[in-house]
Amino acid sequence: MSNIYENIEKVEQDMLEVILSKYNANDVDLNDTGSNIRADRVLYVLDKINEEIKEMADQRIQAVEFYNTEIEKKEKIGDHLRFNLKSFIEAKGEKTIKLPNGTLRMRTTKKFIYPEDNSSIIKFCEDRKIELSVLIKPDLKKLKKYITETGDSPEELKIEEHDSFSYKTAKEG
Repeated sequence: MSNIYENIEKVEQDMLEVILSKYNANDVDLNDTGSNIRADRVLYVLDKINEEIKEMADQRIQAVEFYNTEIEKKEKIGDHLRFNLKSFIEAKGEKTIKLPNGTLRMRTTKKFIYPEDNSSIIKFCEDRKIELSVLIKPDLKKLKKYITETGDSPEELKIEEHDSFSYKTAKEG
């Protein structure tokens, strides 16, 4: 089993050497884990990688903007075509028209638009003995504050802790 770990460690070492050589940082002693020079070179490499990521992200944004524009154009064309089909079926006065490439249907549906203040709706339901429902749910912010302050929590609640690591290169300032 230790042979597998040695192989994995060797692959990681080789990969790091390739990365360092790509960024002209191959003068780093990979075995010297306590060296400031090594840490500084690794920060240099991370800075170069971050620059490449930013450049690629910018290219991705440009591509997304291009495709969003193209999609908007096609959606406008589609909206216009759908409007023409709706006008066609309305002019015919039919509910359904079957065509070789699809079917047109015209249906009337109801959309209920309720007032923001439900008091009149509630009174309406109470007067007519229409059942009302009550929604009860915990205030999660208050629950989290209580657990943090007291350490007391429901048995079903699971709390996970995670460590985080961060770094900042000189260019990130």
